[in-house]
Amino acid sequence: ESEEELARARELLASREHASHDELATGLGCSAERAARLGAALCRRGLAIFDVERRELRHRELFEQPLDEARLYPPDPRRERARGHLEAGRVRVHEVTVSETRKIRRLPSPDGEVVRELVFRDHRVLGSVAEQAHVELTLSSEGRIIFGRCGCPFFDEHLLGRGPCEHMVALLEASEAERRDAPVSAPPGPATAPPPVVGEALDPEAEDA
Repeated sequence: ESEEELARARELLASREHASHDELATGLGCSAERAARLGAALCRRGLAIFDVERRELRHRELFEQPLDEARLYPPDPRRERARGHLEAGRVRVHEVTVSETRKIRRLPSPDGEVVRELVFRDHRVLGSVAEQAHVELTLSSEGRIIFGRCGCPFFDEHLLGRGPCEHMVALLEASEAERRDAPVSAPPGPATAPPPVVGEALDPEAEDA
């Protein structure tokens, strides 16, 4: 994320006081995934906090001077090697497919509890990176890696227990432009999400939203 992008995200969040990743993405004209990454960077610098219950960012500048990310979070060698693969043109995205899951949940709001249809989109990405001919990723709508597969020694030894390997990171970055997300929350309507019948329980995971 560039300093210019972070400055725009900081300014937008300050003007609104709070915003979801989708709202931040709309305001910045970027994907929800990039908005989530910008929000995470603002949090790391002490310029925002993430409200877990409401699932949104809040403008909260905790320090007079933002924290120095470079000092607190030194460069990750795997990310540096991934960047090298990208710059050398050794990354190929072969296929990106989307699977969609819809759930009806009760969510808190300033006006009380509301019912929303949540649309979860997972992206499956297939590609090749350098000497690894078959690299696979499954990503949430915010770009979090849910599943991955690679043939490199790092993945063979650790799977995802120590984070993604350099090849997965490179494929993640290279496929971003092909993973554009639609809004993931909308009021339920009769055409897409009919209301539950009397006695029918809503999604039991509502408390985790």
